Amino acid sequence: MSQYGIYDRMIRSFLPPNAEISCLQQYGNQPAILIADIDGDQEQEITAVYELDNEPYMMILKRNGTNWYRIFETKGRGKGVNDLWAAPIARSNQLNLIIGWQADWNVSELDIYHWTPYGFNRLIPDGMMYNRIEIEDMPGMYGRDGLCEIALWNHDSQEAYRVETYRWQRAGLVQAVDVNPYYFPKVVTYYRALLLESPDEPLYRAYLDDALLRSGHPTGF
Repeated sequence: MSQYGIYDRMIRSFLPPNAEISCLQQYGNQPAILIADIDGDQEQEITAVYELDNEPYMMILKRNGTNWYRIFETKGRGKGVNDLWAAPIARSNQLNLIIGWQADWNVSELDIYHWTPYGFNRLIPDGMMYNRIEIEDMPGMYGRDGLCEIALWNHDSQEAYRVETYRWQRAGLVQAVDVNPYYFPKVVTYYRALLLESPDEPLYRAYLDDALLRSGHPTGF
């Protein structure tokens, strides 16, 4: 039985008729269910994404003693869900709910939710797209601070991606250039591998030079 198996019947009891729990295809088709404390009360909630009439929805369930009840529900965007995470983005002592709605088969739209005394609020507007995402407390100018940065990879052409790092600051996501020396060596490794396979590809060379600069190294192979 999976870690979600003991909750399966309970979660399904909250679904509308004919709805089905979504699957995270990039993670072995595991159910789109997240168990994490996202309202900061030291008790874990259950977040589940489901599909109804080919459209995605998300609900959050909370426990009171032995009973569960729904504290939040919203319609998603796109065709489904690709990513479902919990990480401290806005506050170091509270997890945020991070969702990658499926805009296309390999394109996701980022969504971030934050619990307040008045309920869950969305932290970012529509339209922040990505193909790959990494979430980590990356060391910046003063080391790690307990907050996670987000690296988004957006496809350009062939096997090339534009990569940017972000962090939450006051009222939105801003570029986190001070973590680039930590993160971009990974991007350097990626493009060096591509150039070994395609040494004459100028696009990969340009992206490698950019990644070397952001990682704090001089250009060159």
